[in-house]
Amino acid sequence: MKIKTLFVKIGLSASMGALCLIACTGGTGEGNPELGSLSVSLRAQADRTAPKASAGLGALAKAAASDTLQMFDEGMTPYTIQHIYTHIDQVEIERPKGTNCRNADSVQCTDSTILVSGSRYIDLLEKPSPIILNDFPLPLGVYTGMKVRFSKLVDHGDGKIPGPYDPLIGHSILMKGTFPYNGVPNRDLTIYLDIEDAFAFENAAGLAIKTDSSYNWAGIFLASHWLSNLEITECLNENRIALQPDGSLIIDSGTSCNEKEIEDSIVENVRHYTSFETDDVR
Repeated sequence: MKIKTLFVKIGLSASMGALCLIACTGGTGEGNPELGSLSVSLRAQADRTAPKASAGLGALAKAAASDTLQMFDEGMTPYTIQHIYTHIDQVEIERPKGTNCRNADSVQCTDSTILVSGSRYIDLLEKPSPIILNDFPLPLGVYTGMKVRFSKLVDHGDGKIPGPYDPLIGHSILMKGTFPYNGVPNRDLTIYLDIEDAFAFENAAGLAIKTDSSYNWAGIFLASHWLSNLEITECLNENRIALQPDGSLIIDSGTSCNEKEIEDSIVENVRHYTSFETDDVR
């Protein structure tokens, strides 16, 4: 089974629960509310407003046709990222006041949100962008934000984890790529992030569901900034970060540079550079 097919099945199951959750909210004598159908994608891409790199390096980050993303550290070393594997266990949508909601299956209602639970295995650089909610029924209204919660992937031995995501076990995010250093143009790069937290995507003006039509929205990580303030090259030069015996670089929760945990700095960059908008890419 293809990864995307597996994911869609998870999304469809959640959507059926949501359909009962929202459409079964009777008892007012006014009938069921009119619903729109929402699909939400999640991806990492270049920041369109990112500053330019120094001469010869092009844009600070560039999304390539080959599903790669290029970013730079503080020393302007380029990093070509081919995969950003992630494990997500919950999507939270802010609920407009006055809309009906009722708990069902993997969906939970709070006073102001709708929580949709269930494991999702996402490569943020996959094209077309992977879907985290598929044809999800929502009442008409203006929605200003959502949160996506990452959690460490646990292997329960049930064979449900797709093969490419096996290296993610024990972590929340796995970035794979290459970078040039000390005369070697394509050293392997692996970055592990161990996150147990939700990331917010906000749109101050709000995104409207106006009719019972289909809508496509996107949560976007603006990845241009993820490494831009990190002194990775400097710490390599000063032997404060060590390459692996095969010449590759692994960054994880134990990697520090200039008395700072690199993982903590990346997580803060991931958290502060997001966008929530209509999806015109898929």
